[in-house]
Amino acid sequence: MHKMWGDRYNQFAHLRNMYTFMMTHPGKKILFMGSEWGQFLEWRYNEGLEWVDLEDEMNHKMQHFTAVLNNLYEKEASLWELEDTSETIELIDADNTEESVLTFMRRSKNTQDFLIIALNLVPVERKNFAIGVPFPGSYKEVLNTEKIEFGGTWTKDNLVCQSVSQPFKGFDQQIQTILPALGALIIKPEKIQTD
Repeated sequence: MHKMWGDRYNQFAHLRNMYTFMMTHPGKKILFMGSEWGQFLEWRYNEGLEWVDLEDEMNHKMQHFTAVLNNLYEKEASLWELEDTSETIELIDADNTEESVLTFMRRSKNTQDFLIIALNLVPVERKNFAIGVPFPGSYKEVLNTEKIEFGGTWTKDNLVCQSVSQPFKGFDQQIQTILPALGALIIKPEKIQTD
């Protein structure tokens, strides 16, 4: 943590973003030796963990975030079921350099079971942020890295998003949401029309 840019709030926001990207990107995952709570100093083979860090509210909330993210990974088949195939991931917008936002989709064997991941890599909140979706219907937020319980500032989730029939980045439908500054959202279809 001590090598990251910004104050402690920004450091932990970046860390939550990085862990969200890691857990939602295909491939095996590993966190160890205090990285799950944001240990301030890097791991050293000749010293123990800095358990005292867990007395700090930000580290404690980071540990809680990591546990919630791990539970989401275990629960959502789209994050692991097809991880060794190219069908598991679909980029929605990988070229948004102007806003520094990356959006992509993770899929499972069931075409109606997928997650949309939006990563905002700068400290600017994005209101009415458009995301292309494959089916008309409603979509709900299942994880917001900027929730207060994780060390962020948001006290409630975004409202359920209803798609609109407006093409966006190769998709016939789009949703609009508020993307938190230095935050990530994981969005799941709630009720969609696939036919």
